[in-house]
Amino acid sequence: METPVIRYNLRERGRKHVGQPRNFNIKAICDAINGPACQERVRNRDMQGYYGHWPRIKFGLNPAEGGLDGGKPALVEPALVTTLLRAHDDGTIEHQAEFLDTDSGQVAAKLYAS
Repeated sequence: METPVIRYNLRERGRKHVGQPRNFNIKAICDAINGPACQERVRNRDMQGYYGHWPRIKFGLNPAEGGLDGGKPALVEPALVTTLLRAHDDGTIEHQAEFLDTDSGQVAAKLYAS
């Protein structure tokens, strides 16, 4: 299952009363997203996402297939892969992802669909 193209704008926080104000360098973000290194990762399906924050908190930003958690083996499997990522000069980001046929991917897809 693939998401539609999701669009959001870095200048529009979507909240009035909570959160921290952010002053992004829009040009630098656009240059990084649209640059050859990032686009190569998207093209090669190297931008994987995980269900929840735990895998990256426990094993770092690019977790391996697993590791030890409290001395016990812990499997880390991706839930989705980015298939499209673009940035526009006005701060609009476009993103599309494919849910993978993994246990965590199936859970994430069900939650997204509901």
